[in-house]
Amino acid sequence: MTKEIREYFVCANAAQGFVSYFPQAMAKMDRVYILKGGPGTGKSTLMKKIGEAARKKGEITERIYCSSDPQSLDGIVLSGRKTAVADGTAPHVLEPSAPGAVEEYVNLGVAWDSGMLASRKKEIFSLKEQIAKRYDRIYRLLAEGKTIHDKIEDIYIENTNFARINEIAESLAEEIIGPGSGTGASTDRFFGALAPKGSINFLEALTEPIAARYFIKGRPGTGKSTLMKTIAEAAQQEKIDTELYHCAFDADSLDMVILRERKACIFDATAPHEIFPCREGDILIDLYQEAVRPGTDERYASDLERLDGEYEDKIRKARGLLKEIKTLHDRLEEIYIGAVDFSIIEQITADLMEDMGLL
Repeated sequence: MTKEIREYFVCANAAQGFVSYFPQAMAKMDRVYILKGGPGTGKSTLMKKIGEAARKKGEITERIYCSSDPQSLDGIVLSGRKTAVADGTAPHVLEPSAPGAVEEYVNLGVAWDSGMLASRKKEIFSLKEQIAKRYDRIYRLLAEGKTIHDKIEDIYIENTNFARINEIAESLAEEIIGPGSGTGASTDRFFGALAPKGSINFLEALTEPIAARYFIKGRPGTGKSTLMKTIAEAAQQEKIDTELYHCAFDADSLDMVILRERKACIFDATAPHEIFPCREGDILIDLYQEAVRPGTDERYASDLERLDGEYEDKIRKARGLLKEIKTLHDRLEEIYIGAVDFSIIEQITADLMEDMGLL
């Protein structure tokens, strides 16, 4: 027996800096196993084994990926039993709310050779410093990119009929929203990330099980995020629980709202996560056609081309630094891998799975 897998991020390297919804995600759990250990000590592998064992037992598993390295997991959530296993190391350190009663530390550090690591202390500190400096540069580049992107938005804001946007939002709310049976709680996440190999997202996988999918097309500044915030607020007022997926570049902006109780979702279907309707129940709403002054693209073509080029240059440089960070982090992992007794990690994994009833 297998069940649905949900994949997403709760952290992002954004224009605002490092943004984390990790504490919020864990606060909803009755039981949280917090993994402690260095890079390369098997945290992600342990969580993948937990998730796969739970999936085979028929549980819905939620895989929380690392935004800097989407091949690696930051957490596993078993929502049916309100249990999670999470990487509690920097930059998303988790502080327990009720140690022992809710959170349990799992120390993978018992498996490493401290003497061997001590002999490479200078190298470890050097690599960590090089990584930190590159993250600082990334956040500066993304902030500069946001300033440029705001100028693009300003062009479209000046040419958008927001009264029409509000009409569309109200009409959609009437169509989608009804009395709910939840609490109106919201959960903040990201469905994508700027990764070393480029932008990555789980948009199609997350929306695949949802019956009614609303594809929002438009340009920057044409009200896509505002429309989704209106839908989310209307749902929350009706006690419908909402999943809010923020933009991984600008965390203040929304890219998707999922209303599982209503079997509906509404999302920004433009680049870098551009997809098109492909099945029954898919609905396309083009805000550019609906509410933007005709000819705006053509009228400002020269300015838009210049600004787009400047923006893409900032993103390209940030991505290049992420590649460098990945290389440096791999070197850091190699140091720890060479100092870890993985037979101990395997035993810790087996003990944890037994404690969770997954063996």
